[in-house]
Amino acid sequence: MRDKGSLDNDKDIIKMKLNQAFYRYKKLLITLKYFIKCPKYLKRYLGDNFFHKRTEMPIKITPFLKLTCPSPIDLGLPWFSYSAIDFLNDYLKPFMSVFEWGSGGSSIYFANRCKSVYSIENNKQWYVSLQVKISKLFLSNLKLGLVEVGLTANEDDYIQSIGSVKYDVISVDGYEFSPESRKLCFYKAESNINPGGIIIIDDSYLYEDIRKHNKAKRFMVLRSVGPARLGVTTTDVYFY
Repeated sequence: MRDKGSLDNDKDIIKMKLNQAFYRYKKLLITLKYFIKCPKYLKRYLGDNFFHKRTEMPIKITPFLKLTCPSPIDLGLPWFSYSAIDFLNDYLKPFMSVFEWGSGGSSIYFANRCKSVYSIENNKQWYVSLQVKISKLFLSNLKLGLVEVGLTANEDDYIQSIGSVKYDVISVDGYEFSPESRKLCFYKAESNINPGGIIIIDDSYLYEDIRKHNKAKRFMVLRSVGPARLGVTTTDVYFY
C-alpha cells in the first residue's frame, strides 16, 4: 500500500500537468482568435510551423495531442514576432555589427544580413547543434560563445559577456535565469549600443517597465504571432 506522501506527490504531478495543458489550450485559443482578427500572417505561420520540410520541435498541446514544427535553427529565423522580423528585413544593412544574448535561428538570420554577429549561449546542447549548422552554412562572420550559468559561470558573467565593444544591433532573447535577467542584459546593452543603433527585446510583454525606464529616443512594440511557437508575442525595438 502506498503512503500518503507518495499519493500527495502523484496529485501534485497531475495538477502540474493539468495546469500545463490549460496553459497550452489558452495559447492555442489566443492564436486562433488572433488569426480571426488578423489573418495577414496565417499562410506564413502555417508554412513555417507545420509545412516546412524539417519537423524537429514538438509543440505539445495536451498530453495526447502533439504537433511538430521546425526548429528556429532550421528556419533560420529569429524567435520574434513576424511584425518584428518584417521590420528587421527592411532595417538591417550589410555593414552592421550584431551582438546577441541567446543564439539560434536569429544568429543565422543576422549573419546572412549583417557584417558580423557575436552570439552568447548558455545551453551547451543548443550551442553544439548551432555550431554544426553554422559549419554547414559556411557562416564565417558568425561567432558563438558559451557561458554556462550555474556550471562554469554565474549570471553576471553572462551579462558581462558583451564586454566593452559597441554594436549596431543588440538582441536580448537569452535564457531567463531570474525574473531580472533580461532586464539586466537590456540595461547593460544601453552602454554598448552605437549611436543610431537598436536594441531588441523579445517577449517584451513580460518587461513592460523597460518601456518606462530606458535611454532610447523612441521604441516600437511589434505584436503578432511568430515562427516555431504557439500564441501571440511582442518584440520591442528601442532606437538610440
